[in-house]
Amino acid sequence: TQAYVDFLPEPDSFKLVYQDVRTFFETSDTKFDVISMMVEAVNSTLEPYTDESTSLVYTTEALRTYREALTPGGYLLLQQFHTNGEQGDAMIHKVLASLEAALEPAEAATLKENILLYSYTFTSLPNAKRYLAVVYKPAGFSTADSQIFNEWLKENNEKTVSWNNTGPIITVLHTP
Repeated sequence: TQAYVDFLPEPDSFKLVYQDVRTFFETSDTKFDVISMMVEAVNSTLEPYTDESTSLVYTTEALRTYREALTPGGYLLLQQFHTNGEQGDAMIHKVLASLEAALEPAEAATLKENILLYSYTFTSLPNAKRYLAVVYKPAGFSTADSQIFNEWLKENNEKTVSWNNTGPIITVLHTP
């Protein structure tokens, strides 16, 4: 875990909540600037891998709840451990379809323009674990957002983690 410390935000800049996600959002009237969730296509802690693609955390209703919990100008970040094989992209496609269905028609029509998609890994080995990330901003990305993302991208692609003497490898797949 020490290898990831350089990638963490400042301790007082976020609130970590450890609770059932749907219950938390359905019982809170708090609005958030950023909601970040890890989307699991498979539970890699169980052998054989267990398909988690029907999770109630990622239904249309759940994603509508998260969208409604964002402040104006807020971001919804969904990250997925990317498995090799058939399940690799399937879950993120299901989540994006559910997100589109959760939106009002005008928002759904601009979904492609309001998402940023990238993948990352921490080593260049062929079988390295990869992650896929979708950043959704209902209000749309501004020029300032793009500048901040590009600075973050440059800064993180230049970092080196101690356990493998390389940095993360971040590949941008789609920009608004």
